[in-house]
Amino acid sequence: MRHRITVVNTLSRARRQLRI
Repeated sequence: MRHRITVVNTLSRARRQLRI
């Protein structure tokens, strides 16, 4: 269940940088 948190965190960070 911790693997899902890492994937969500990476996607969230990547989406924030892409929005820049």
